[in-house]
Amino acid sequence: MKFCPACKQDKPPEAFHRSVKTKDGLYGYCKACCKVRQADLYKRRDNTRRRTHKICTWCQQDRTREEYRVTAGKQHTRCADCEDEIAEQTALGLRRCNICREWLPQASFYASHLAKEHAGCIPCTRAWHRGNRPNRRVFELMKSYGITAEQYDSLVAKQGGNCPVCLKSLPPDRGGYVDHVHEGKFKGRIRAILHRDCNRFVMWEHEDSGALRRAADLIDNPLTDWMVPGRPPSEVRKQARKQGKMK
Repeated sequence: MKFCPACKQDKPPEAFHRSVKTKDGLYGYCKACCKVRQADLYKRRDNTRRRTHKICTWCQQDRTREEYRVTAGKQHTRCADCEDEIAEQTALGLRRCNICREWLPQASFYASHLAKEHAGCIPCTRAWHRGNRPNRRVFELMKSYGITAEQYDSLVAKQGGNCPVCLKSLPPDRGGYVDHVHEGKFKGRIRAILHRDCNRFVMWEHEDSGALRRAADLIDNPLTDWMVPGRPPSEVRKQARKQGKMK
């Protein structure tokens, strides 16, 4: 149950909208109260100016609706002046960075295989990632694993700053991988902070500790004394083709 501060009632989680910004993943007000609040907010807005003016999504200026073109009965989101400028710069092979607002050549942007191209140029994108990497990591820890940055730091301190598997120091800036149980009776429990390779190739989906112990025994005690030939794999394949053992 969750308490709604507007209607002063305890309601089930299904009565609330989802939200990634809250700790429990639910919006602060229930759906019914949200509907009432939005209707009241809409009434208090001044809609008279909206009928005659519109904000351009490109230059962010409040312009009259006569300054926008209309296609198939729908008014454009960008004003006519901005559309003319975009067409002129595009003909010269330039693109505008949405961060620094400068018109730059196509080589100043990262290549993208998606339908939507990158909005920022390479320098602005790098600067943005450098400035937002710590905050983004904190958001990812809470969203994916439900832990705070303080909990992450306390667990790393409990481990002595090292990975419990390889005993090497963990990467800085909270770059370690949060290892958790996927299946079994401890499903969802966080075990430790590991390196990527230790998490992926040692602990990944190994819910049975016996399998890891048997693998450790094979590492210490191989079952044969056979040796792999030192020839390159390409020569081995060529010889196998000649003998008809490989297509």
